[in-house]
Amino acid sequence: MRSATAPNPSCSSGNRFNDNAVILNWLHHRSHPQECPVCKCVVGEEKLVPLYGKGRSVTDLRTEIPPRPSDIHTLFASLEQMRLSREATEHRFKEYIDQCIEEFCVAQEQRTALIQEAQERCFQQLECRIKECRADADYRIKKFRAEAEQRIKECRAEADQRIRECRAEYHADAEQRIKKLRADA
Repeated sequence: MRSATAPNPSCSSGNRFNDNAVILNWLHHRSHPQECPVCKCVVGEEKLVPLYGKGRSVTDLRTEIPPRPSDIHTLFASLEQMRLSREATEHRFKEYIDQCIEEFCVAQEQRTALIQEAQERCFQQLECRIKECRADADYRIKKFRAEAEQRIKECRAEADQRIRECRAEYHADAEQRIKKLRADA
């Protein structure tokens, strides 16, 4: 699309020089967003800057070609406007990137806080469960001790009763033998 001898040269936003009629024809036959095949910058009729040289006259080309600046000051103003527009876009893009980074950092902080909170909850639940298990174990130990002490008392009472019965039996049997021995003697 570059032409060194273009009869009606124009400058695109990517500083590419082309024939105005050729680039307009190219723009009108493309349906998707126009992108320069060389520099990949956006190209549109409103972004074309027609260039004038000595001896060039603008006649009836205004019906097919967008109006060209009338002097060099308009051209420089247009170029300055494009530069400012590009800088503003870059500034907005940088702000957007900064905002995304900030939102990501906030999300990470929130995630970290949620993880710590969840860990703290789990730790507290474990502590509660440990306390419950200890209390249950203490209760079972006390219950087992009480049952063991009761069983020991019952066994002692049973043993004492048998000892008494055995002594009484032995004593009664010994008295009968003594009586028998005395009767036999």
